[in-house]
Amino acid sequence: ARFEKAIAADPSYSRAYLGLALARTALLDSAGAVEACARGLAIRPDWPEMVSCAASAFEAADRIDDAIRFVRDAATRSPSNEVLRSKLAFLLNYASCDASELFAAHRAYRDGVPRAPQETQRRDPAPERPLRIGVVSGDLRTHSVGYFAEPIFRTKPAGDALVVFSTLPTSDRDAMTARFRSLSDAWVESSILDDRGLDAALRAQEIDVLVALS
Repeated sequence: ARFEKAIAADPSYSRAYLGLALARTALLDSAGAVEACARGLAIRPDWPEMVSCAASAFEAADRIDDAIRFVRDAATRSPSNEVLRSKLAFLLNYASCDASELFAAHRAYRDGVPRAPQETQRRDPAPERPLRIGVVSGDLRTHSVGYFAEPIFRTKPAGDALVVFSTLPTSDRDAMTARFRSLSDAWVESSILDDRGLDAALRAQEIDVLVALS
């Protein structure tokens, strides 16, 4: 209601359309969210955040092909935009596309992300020593990723350490989160860390192998 009032007061206020679209998506009003996105994009064409929001609305409506078409068209017009490249690579995981197309989309995203030079952290190369395995994820909870990951945590090689870097504020009320914490050797709350802070946390934990589960 607040966003609709803002739009009524100033129909050119583009961010109000984004807020309205996000609110409608949260209320499971996918058609309303798509409509709000269309109105916002009429004011700011090729707005990456709004395109991504519209794709999420299509996705929520189980219109994956429409979401992919929408994002691919926008990414073609803005080939250097990493938000759109990321969204396209993500959506293709849910489509019946050729594996080579999926691979190409992920590689295109990788190639478009700027890389800052980082100092390499040398680790002890002794082949018999235990490994410290880091897992970065916001989904080690009651979530599809959690169901896939829990068996991996339970079959960790003896002696190796699992260190979780949780990128979502941890809920003490989630039973699966509690199980993941009990299966981990360390749990680093990382939701408030920026890239530099996360890099420092990874180095402080002396991680050998890092796995991204997001």
